[in-house]
Amino acid sequence: MSREMLNEKTWSSSTVKTAFVQKSAGMTYGGVFVKTIFFLAITVAMASVGWANADTFTGRGSGLLYLVGFMVLIGLCIAAVNNPRLALAAGLVYALLNGLWIGAISRFYEEVFAGIVGLALLGTLAVCLGVLILFSVAGFRVTARGAQMISVLVLGVALLYFAGWLLSLFGLRIDLLYGATPGAILLSLLILTLAASTLLVDLTFVEQGVRAGVPKAAEWYAAFGILSSIVWIYLEVLRLLARVAAARNR
Repeated sequence: MSREMLNEKTWSSSTVKTAFVQKSAGMTYGGVFVKTIFFLAITVAMASVGWANADTFTGRGSGLLYLVGFMVLIGLCIAAVNNPRLALAAGLVYALLNGLWIGAISRFYEEVFAGIVGLALLGTLAVCLGVLILFSVAGFRVTARGAQMISVLVLGVALLYFAGWLLSLFGLRIDLLYGATPGAILLSLLILTLAASTLLVDLTFVEQGVRAGVPKAAEWYAAFGILSSIVWIYLEVLRLLARVAAARNR
């Protein structure tokens, strides 16, 4: 979803002029960092609520609840893309809803595989730090064409997950998506790599925004995109660890 928010046209002069009110202060790395932490704090707080009420979100009838929630999250991202000034409000709602869902899902995984959530958090931190090192030390950047390719791959993964969810409603299970086979583990690792690459794209375009001197209000827009990437990384780390644990328990 962050690929739709941060792309090669995000910080073009025409986009900035129409999307944000011009002020003397411009976007800074520190401002984006603080706003990202703000969104993450809300997500974590709501995750604790989702954890405590996991039965409500993972019980019978939760499939419809997930579908509605998924559509709302997609709608929030579309709203932020079409009107970046809504990024703060959309980001808040996104953090609230996603936090509840992540907390409930994490509780479910923890009950099946004890200790997996702690490992997933450490894994997420390691991946994010690795991306940051690649960006700041190794000088890795994503070109406009590379961002487009990543966007296409992200869309393909989203369609794959959605198709798997639809088939599951009819009792059909795709082992490549939900199993613990070597192929499923490899696919999970590849998707995690793709999720990590979206964070690298985010950092690249934040850098471009800072250099372009875009208005400070754009920091909320950038933070929303980064939040979606970090959340996806966590979920993919959680899935990967669960598949590896299930394979070992066979």
